[in-house]
Amino acid sequence: MSGRRARQGRSVGERSVYARQVGLLSGIKVPGGYTVRLARPGEGADVARLARLAGVDVELDDAEAQAVDDGLAGAIATRVLQDGDHGLRALAEHWVHGLMQVALASMAPVVATHPDHPGPVGLCLTGMPGNVVANAVNAGVGEQPVMLLTMQLGRLRAVAVDPGHRGAGLGTAMLAQAAMLATARNGDLYGQIERPELADWYAARGFRVLPPGHGLDMAWLIDVPLVVFPGNRQERIVIRTPQPGRRLFVVDPSRECRAHAWLRP
Repeated sequence: MSGRRARQGRSVGERSVYARQVGLLSGIKVPGGYTVRLARPGEGADVARLARLAGVDVELDDAEAQAVDDGLAGAIATRVLQDGDHGLRALAEHWVHGLMQVALASMAPVVATHPDHPGPVGLCLTGMPGNVVANAVNAGVGEQPVMLLTMQLGRLRAVAVDPGHRGAGLGTAMLAQAAMLATARNGDLYGQIERPELADWYAARGFRVLPPGHGLDMAWLIDVPLVVFPGNRQERIVIRTPQPGRRLFVVDPSRECRAHAWLRP
């Protein structure tokens, strides 16, 4: 569907959402003189530096930083924003080149910039839940369910702001745009937290916070027994869905007795 055809027939509310989506490509102004947008080619080092601020577990590897520099990272998100569809066509185009390219193209580094700073000062990094998808493939899950999983389940990897720019609401602004991208794909966005104080922060921003150690049963999405668990019993999953009232199937590991593919994110 072309961008022109996608805009035709939209309601006023849908056109407003679409306008915000397209605005993310050129940049959305937020208070304090900041701009929130997708990372651009050549900003791989800045994205990698900001990811390190979020913790050692989210450090970008060389291929991911190079994908940002080359413009491959964010390719699917850009198509979603430009064409107004759910990105399945763009995903299929990358799928033929292998799972690694899909993972790189699925990255969506949303950054915050300021005219007084030479590069991005904030990052909200989302992408494909790589281990979950890889384990699903290794477990023999078919190509179509895996592609659906890739598009409709995004993982929040990092939210980070340079120390000198904290307190300006940049984390909230970038996270809102990352959630908008997930909604444009009709997909869920989830992350993992271990610091207790982050539970209230995410809850205040529209995320549902699961009890420690609990997982998400994804069988409703791809009709395959699959559970996404946090990395340990202290971590908690936070998730935001495109339909806030939608029921989530939450798995309590102490009570779970059904056969599942125990796939960790």
